[in-house]
Amino acid sequence: MRRFEEIQVLRHIALGWVLMAAIIILFFAGIIQPILFFFDPDRGNLSITDFIITLSTSLIVISLILFLFLTMQLKVKIDEKGISIEYLPFLKHKEFRWDDIQQAYVKKYHPIKDYGGWGYRGFGKKKAYNLSGSWGIQIMMKNGKQILIGTKQPEKVRQVLQHYGFENISE
Repeated sequence: MRRFEEIQVLRHIALGWVLMAAIIILFFAGIIQPILFFFDPDRGNLSITDFIITLSTSLIVISLILFLFLTMQLKVKIDEKGISIEYLPFLKHKEFRWDDIQQAYVKKYHPIKDYGGWGYRGFGKKKAYNLSGSWGIQIMMKNGKQILIGTKQPEKVRQVLQHYGFENISE
C-alpha cells in the first residue's frame, strides 16, 4: 500500500456527557437565573437590556461550543511526500516530510495517562493530535520533536509506513 487517508470525527460518549453538563450549567447560569431576577423584584433589579444581553451571550456561547465539537475532524494522509494532518477547525494543514522524519511507527497509547486526554496536546517537543481511540502514529523527527497522530486503522497505517521504509519498532 502506497497511500493512506483517514478522517476521524469526535465521537466520545464521555465527552458528550461533559459537553451536555457544560451546556446545562450555561443554560441555568445564563438563562434561568436572569429570568428569576427579571420576574422577581425581591432578588434584584435586572433591566430588560441586561436580560437580553445575558440570554444572547449564553446562547452564543452554547452555539459556539456545539459548533466546535460537531465540526471537529482529524484528517490524516500518508503519501510519497510524508505524513500530513488537518485538525479542523483549529489547524488547517501540517506536513511532516519523509526527509525530516527519523522514525515512524504505530503504537498503542493511553490518551489520558500519556497526553492528558484527547484533542491537540502539546508539551514542549512532544505533541499529540488525537480525537478518539488508543492507537497512534508515533513520529520521531530528526530535530528531536515527537508527534503522535491518532488513528483508527493501525494495520493499514503499518502497511503504508513499511512501504516507505519505516515501522521497524512496534510498541
